[in-house]
Amino acid sequence: MPSQKSARNSAIALRVYCFCCVPLLFTLSGFKLLTVASGKSFLDFPDPVFEFATIRQVTSLAAGLEAGTAIFFILTRSGQLLANCILWLSWLFLAYRTSMLILGKGMPCRCLGYLGDLTLLSSETLDLLALALLACLLVWSCLIKLRYRRVPSG
Repeated sequence: MPSQKSARNSAIALRVYCFCCVPLLFTLSGFKLLTVASGKSFLDFPDPVFEFATIRQVTSLAAGLEAGTAIFFILTRSGQLLANCILWLSWLFLAYRTSMLILGKGMPCRCLGYLGDLTLLSSETLDLLALALLACLLVWSCLIKLRYRRVPSG
């Protein structure tokens, strides 16, 4: 039966998706928390998008959102809910990045946190890597969502 095979393939795709997203989100959250704990002076400057908060506060919030999403992935089994959650998180981060561009804040995003201190990569390269990871999360979540939309329930 095509519908059973399609449902099984969707379940496998979802497991692979979760297998990739959970460690990625925990790692990104960890790098952000290490940055917050580092005590660097730039963390006390106003955030370029949310000027009422410091970079430290916004980075902490982003780390919490990533860790919370990863925990939600572990605890939830609904494919639609997981796809919606990561899609929401991806759009939220994309909106932040877009706001930085619109506001003319030419600085690279420190979305990967402490990773820049651990590697010899330039801030521009890290910025491109962060955009690539964001694009992957966004595309994966859209594909999973489309896949679940096509699989008949029941």
